[in-house]
Amino acid sequence: MDVAAAAGVVGGFLQVVFDKYYGSKLEQWAARSGLHGDFLSLKNQLHMVRAMLEAGGGGNAPHNDSLRSLIVELKSAAYAADNVLDEMEYYRLKELVEDTSGRDGGAPSSSARQVVGRILVPAPLLSNPFKRARTGADEALQGQGADTDTPNFDQDAMSSKIKSISCCLEQIAGMVRRIIELDKLVSMASLGHVQPEVVVSLRQTSSFPTETKLFGRDESTNNIINLMLRTDMESRYNNFNVLPIVGIGGVGKTALAQSVYNHQRVVDSFQVRAWACVSDTLDVRRVIADLIDSIDGGQETPKFHRVPSLDATQRTLLTKIEGKRFLIVLDDVWVSSHWEKLCGPFSAGMSGSMVLVTTRQRKIAKAMGTFDSLTLHGLHDNEFWAFFLQCTNITEDHSLARIGRKIALKLYGNPLAAKTMGRFLSENHEEEHWCKFLNRNIWELKQEPDDVMPVLLLSYQHLPLSLQRCFTYCAIFPRGYKFTEQELIFAWMAQGLVPTPGEDQTLEDVGKEYLNELLSCSFFHIIESGHYTIPGLLHDLAQLVAEGEFQATNGKFPISVEACHLYISHSDHARDMGLCHPLDCSGIQMKRRIQKNSWAGLLHLKNLRTIMFSASSSIWSPGSEVVFVQSNWPSTIRLLSLPCTFRKEQLAAVSSFIHLRYLDLRWSRLEELPEAVCKLYLLQVLNIKHCPCLLHLPPRIANLLNFEHLIADEGKHLLTGVPCVGNMTSLLLLDKFCVRKTRGFDIGQLKRLRNLRGLLKVQNLENVDGNEEAANARLSDKRHLTELWLSWSAGSCVQEPSEQYHVLEGLAPHSNVSCLHITGYRGSTTPSWLASNLSLSSLEYLYLDYCSELEILPPLGLLPHLRKLHIVNMHALRRIGSEFYSSGQVVGFPCLEGLFIETMPELEDWNVDDSNVFPSLTSLTVEDCPKLSRIPSFLWSRENKYWFPKLGKINIKYCPELVLSEALLIPRLPWLLDIDIQIWGQTVINLRGGCLEVSEINANTSSGPINAVLQLHWLKHVSSFHIWAQDSLSVHPCKQKTEPSACNSEYMVNSLQTSAEKVEVTGYGITDELLSAILENEICPSSLSISDCPQITSLDLSPLRSLKSLVIHNCVSLRKLFDRQYFTALRDLEVTNASSFAEAWSELLGSRYAEWGQVTTSLESLTVDSTLFLNSPLCAVLTSLKKLTIHSDFRVTSLSRQQVQALLLNLSARSWVYTMLQSTFSSQ
Repeated sequence: MDVAAAAGVVGGFLQVVFDKYYGSKLEQWAARSGLHGDFLSLKNQLHMVRAMLEAGGGGNAPHNDSLRSLIVELKSAAYAADNVLDEMEYYRLKELVEDTSGRDGGAPSSSARQVVGRILVPAPLLSNPFKRARTGADEALQGQGADTDTPNFDQDAMSSKIKSISCCLEQIAGMVRRIIELDKLVSMASLGHVQPEVVVSLRQTSSFPTETKLFGRDESTNNIINLMLRTDMESRYNNFNVLPIVGIGGVGKTALAQSVYNHQRVVDSFQVRAWACVSDTLDVRRVIADLIDSIDGGQETPKFHRVPSLDATQRTLLTKIEGKRFLIVLDDVWVSSHWEKLCGPFSAGMSGSMVLVTTRQRKIAKAMGTFDSLTLHGLHDNEFWAFFLQCTNITEDHSLARIGRKIALKLYGNPLAAKTMGRFLSENHEEEHWCKFLNRNIWELKQEPDDVMPVLLLSYQHLPLSLQRCFTYCAIFPRGYKFTEQELIFAWMAQGLVPTPGEDQTLEDVGKEYLNELLSCSFFHIIESGHYTIPGLLHDLAQLVAEGEFQATNGKFPISVEACHLYISHSDHARDMGLCHPLDCSGIQMKRRIQKNSWAGLLHLKNLRTIMFSASSSIWSPGSEVVFVQSNWPSTIRLLSLPCTFRKEQLAAVSSFIHLRYLDLRWSRLEELPEAVCKLYLLQVLNIKHCPCLLHLPPRIANLLNFEHLIADEGKHLLTGVPCVGNMTSLLLLDKFCVRKTRGFDIGQLKRLRNLRGLLKVQNLENVDGNEEAANARLSDKRHLTELWLSWSAGSCVQEPSEQYHVLEGLAPHSNVSCLHITGYRGSTTPSWLASNLSLSSLEYLYLDYCSELEILPPLGLLPHLRKLHIVNMHALRRIGSEFYSSGQVVGFPCLEGLFIETMPELEDWNVDDSNVFPSLTSLTVEDCPKLSRIPSFLWSRENKYWFPKLGKINIKYCPELVLSEALLIPRLPWLLDIDIQIWGQTVINLRGGCLEVSEINANTSSGPINAVLQLHWLKHVSSFHIWAQDSLSVHPCKQKTEPSACNSEYMVNSLQTSAEKVEVTGYGITDELLSAILENEICPSSLSISDCPQITSLDLSPLRSLKSLVIHNCVSLRKLFDRQYFTALRDLEVTNASSFAEAWSELLGSRYAEWGQVTTSLESLTVDSTLFLNSPLCAVLTSLKKLTIHSDFRVTSLSRQQVQALLLNLSARSWVYTMLQSTFSSQ
């Protein structure tokens, strides 16, 4: 990293340090502790240094070794300043907890002892019922003082430390300032006191290919060209589309664009082609001028006496592309500002024109592109190896190929990296020379501006300083390490890399924005299961800019003295550093071992801020060694990751890390945490995920006032068992709180947790005494809560219903709550805030469950954004009336999509006169309502409107009175896709996956059989239709629109058409009249199956104009067929166990043989079970038949000569014949 970049990083870090404590309670505490002057002096020095770096350490900072060394020292001093401010904040919080001085950082309070009562966890709650025998390890650690109290505040020592740091900052800043000023004087003298113009150096590219052959991009080239040449594409721009190519530097975006630009198909298809390299800034006038030059070839550009205006350049470009199909390439785009000005003239082109954009940033591609961006990755192994051979001037069989393969693997398929490395390797084809580069990282090589690392460094330098610091931190991870979003963001937070957020944001929110920004700029890749990784060369870039501060040990290199962040990847490396000790040795042995080795590994790392152990470095097995945290490690550690911890004694000394903010103990076998954790007053995050043995937290953990996140396994509500959790005023997530009649577990603990967000479940509300105590929870102040559960224990009779009403009235949530559950409430009326569209203006999901005494539903239809409503287990509710919907002209439930009414044993009536409700409902479920006999009319209203216009799913189960009392209606709903109506566990009507099944069930009750009215013409999404009737099923056709009153309460249907492809009719109860009614609904299927219908005597196909396939099975009474026209249009016919069908068919074709010669059929496949079909007149009309199948006719042992002749007459050589007779027959 050059001096300017280093100075920028230091300045940015100082800003973070300054912002962290400026204007906070820390200054008040410093004044009260006798450190006010020292604190102000340090703050002023931080101001001065930051201002000096911003003014004199920018892009023109001198590049010399002396200044570079001073910047490094300045960074060390900045770390020291951050440390001392952290220490002050630690002692301020410690004082609050221990009540040694005052309250909340303000002036001393005369009622300090009352504060103790509120902040300290009550002593009786601290007794541990689990007594454990001390081991030799415990005694050894006690001997080391590992479990001693945290350090006490020493005002004189702290004052001295602050003064020393301020003085150091002042001295180093003074020297840096003098060097910068001297350099400026020398520069001015050498230039004759004339300040030179600043020349912006732009990276330039052109349309001429730089490579003779493009490796591994043939498929991408063809895909781009095929997309560009399409003419049927829509675009948000007039007449042109934009295709972005995205990828990291050096991956070959420009080379790919050049290949496409010069491809012959492209040259032939676009009348105008132009190329412009946009580079760092999108200067609209310059880019348009470059496009004009590219079109003219630099020969016809007008000579302006002055710089042409933007208007002039735009008009010139417009005249050159107007009415023509053009291809414009905008290479190396870094910003999208002024994009609208640039593309203004493009609309003058012909439809089908194309703009090709190359960029490193996904957000640029999203802003400009009309297509999904093409993301370019490194070359595949074979293509990259071929390119590498070309760059190094060797062949596959060269003696250096073996070493070359290993070097190529370190370049991750990046073509520019291959060219950079190839330049070094091709200089000398000696094995010794190549081995030197095999053992070196590419970022360690001195490179030209156009080589791979300087090109990648451009991406880094374009990032804001805040993102530069966050990306640099990723150098701590080993190459190829997979990390989660939460893991990385919490690490950034622990290091202070995320600035203090605004009022409506958390540090985590800002961290997510940073991660998404880096992802957009291709610094991260998303891989499986929500994990991220850093591309290989960008990991090298992180190592380059980190300059030794971050180190992942691999056993090959010693740890740098400058290392601030350490990742230990294997237990062998931990042991070599003196960090591992045997767990199963005696106390004396362990004491000696610790005394001998504990300083060896980390003592020299003065600024150590992170130490991460991988799971493989800390996992324990019998006879192995484990990591013990030692009090003599640098106390500056902010992040400690020690997964697979086996014993709490390993963490006994952790309290000495007073700066610690993130403690990661994933995959540990701990049964309890040591009390030392409760003294980490700056701790923000504790990760105990996948710790199955850890079932409770130490009670004193509530004293961590800075604590924000407990990461644990889902369903493991460990904070529920912590008394006085209300002391953790920074807590962001508390998914469950159980109210108890015990000190420290009252509902008032929620009062000060104003920053809670996401989900909060408040249980055991029967332990709340009245409205005043409930209101003390201050739920209405918690603006970041989005999901709230309020529940009383099942079967609890502690409170009277009226008392429960007052409790619920006091638990009014903030209007930002989007999901609300109320369970076990026994009041007879709902609270006032539940009936107000203002109180719950953001509510989208509402669940009312086991509200057993509720007799009237509130006007929930007034809730403007409610999407899902569940009303379950209300045993006192008998009627749902108009009060449920809305009042006046207000649309009831304007956004409701799902309505679920379940387990309502007393509900009898659900109706309303107004139809101005449920305009958005898509799913309706009514279950287990045995007395419900009426629901809102599906079909009609006074204004000829219908209910539920968007309903796509209906489920009605276990509602016998509703199903049996009157005609069951399937409404005229064009969006209906899913129907499930059941009674006594049997399906009556089912529609799923396009298949409609209607089954009649003999109820054998006093109510009579089921009477289902099917409006088949409205079921637009039915592709298969099956009707089964054993006893009685009503289907009523109607050709005229009829009001309900004119149809004797049986709603008829209109003659419209549905999309059903297949209809199946089955059952003893199907009669001629019922079959006619079904078919006259004009459902127009292409396939009809009638089976097991012994009552059917006739069949008329005239309503089925689209019928192509007919199956008739087990219809023994069928003797009459109607409408010869539609029978002769059939292509597939199957008739089995219908003995009179052949005779009926013959009669249909014509009463006299002479008429049969005038009839032809389209039948291609015939399947029968009787040879009666093989008579000469019938076969004579089967002119299109290709397949004949005769199934098992037991009555026939042979065919007559006439039958054989008739068969051969029609089935010529071009036809296929399949016979499957049960018995063998011979021609007579």
